[in-house]
Amino acid sequence: MECRWGARFIGEAPPASRAMRRVKPLVTVALGLAALLLNAAGAAAHVVTADISCTAVTFHCTDFPDANNNTINESVSIDGSLVVATTFSFNGPSGSNTIPISVPPGGHSIAAHADWNTNGESDTFGINKDVSCGSPPPPGPCTVIGSINSNFNGTAVVGVSSGPAFIWFNSNFSVKGMTAGNSIVLTNSRVLINGVPYEVPDARITFANVPCATTSFDTGTQSWITTVPLSGSDEIFLSGLAFPVTNLPGGAKVSWEGTFGTSQPGVCLSWKWGAAAYKIFPLQNTDPLVIDYNVAQIKPTHQASCLYNNGNHAGTPQNPTVQASVTGGARGGGGSNFTGSWSGTGSLCPVCPPELAARLGDSGGLAYSDKASVGLRDGIVAPRVLSLSAARPSPSHGSVSFVVGMPSEGNLRLRIFDVRGRLVATVRDQHESTGWRDLTWNGRSESGRLVPGGIYFAKVELSGRSVTQRFVVAR
Repeated sequence: MECRWGARFIGEAPPASRAMRRVKPLVTVALGLAALLLNAAGAAAHVVTADISCTAVTFHCTDFPDANNNTINESVSIDGSLVVATTFSFNGPSGSNTIPISVPPGGHSIAAHADWNTNGESDTFGINKDVSCGSPPPPGPCTVIGSINSNFNGTAVVGVSSGPAFIWFNSNFSVKGMTAGNSIVLTNSRVLINGVPYEVPDARITFANVPCATTSFDTGTQSWITTVPLSGSDEIFLSGLAFPVTNLPGGAKVSWEGTFGTSQPGVCLSWKWGAAAYKIFPLQNTDPLVIDYNVAQIKPTHQASCLYNNGNHAGTPQNPTVQASVTGGARGGGGSNFTGSWSGTGSLCPVCPPELAARLGDSGGLAYSDKASVGLRDGIVAPRVLSLSAARPSPSHGSVSFVVGMPSEGNLRLRIFDVRGRLVATVRDQHESTGWRDLTWNGRSESGRLVPGGIYFAKVELSGRSVTQRFVVAR
């Protein structure tokens, strides 16, 4: 029995610059489109793989001898320096082991190596991966929650003979008045299909003095990074995700939601989304699934795109093999509609904290001093909608602060929930006047105990309306 690198490394390894997206989070080793097609035709049965991210390296091996104590020597190096050397043992034909690593922000070369001589089998393998590590794009000082509900068409999305079909979700937006160096950012975004959530990659769209638009997927931050001219265009690619499905009935109820942020106060934008079905997308057809978005070649704008001078919508895959596999289902009928028909348009204006809102009120940049309760004095502009800022900081090791905008007086309630929807703490529940509130949660439950690390949700409610923000507590 030979245990060697499997389908994701058949033939020449793809360039390190190719980006990829796991259907579930974590950065993994990239796979080019050629490897995808070869894998669909049939791959070797004995496979050793390694998933590499900025936080962990996971070794997998299958079809080892069906015996006890199969033993693997594993090592991980970062930028040529050995950081971990360990031995992993497992019983039976398969096993996996995750090695946590800590990598500072920036570009790094991570190497994974393993060798074994166990139960009559011996071999070695190794792989080197260049990664870009860092934090997801921050939401910016001005934020707003946006969501659009719509349905799929009546055509079921069915699998094809070589595997599942794929849904490509994509969204675009329009905005006016952006100045050089400022950005639109999407964070905390997800798509829900019949109530089942799928995480959407973060995105940052920066406006600059450039002649045309580009977009790429950054594997270190798991984010879409797009640069567009100041004039923009009639539509700009916002974010997208692709994932496999098998026999998804037609007419599914779908919602796309997320936090929109900007570094430039006073702008408003409109956005919409579409979803098209494809027979193939650049990915490795094993578990875990890896999608290489840069191989798909996503068009960044309808007009003024650097590489693609055609009439396709922003968000259209430009890879000709991918385009040729478009089929009916989701919100697309196949043919030339590569993005699927559009949802309704959502219009929103990111809400700025009071110190930025004050500038919009032509108050000479007056900053507020009473953060606990800021009314409409001193030229500060009234909140236009109920708003809840992103958590500060996130991740948090202690207290967490939020800015709440109240467009009218009433009973204001801010509560914290855990990822299972259980109430953790009530931060504020009382009658308040119109204005801004800077509210702080001390990181403790109702019983006074520090909560464990994890994902939490802050929910603000006023007069039957509510806004929710997701944040992280780290211990």
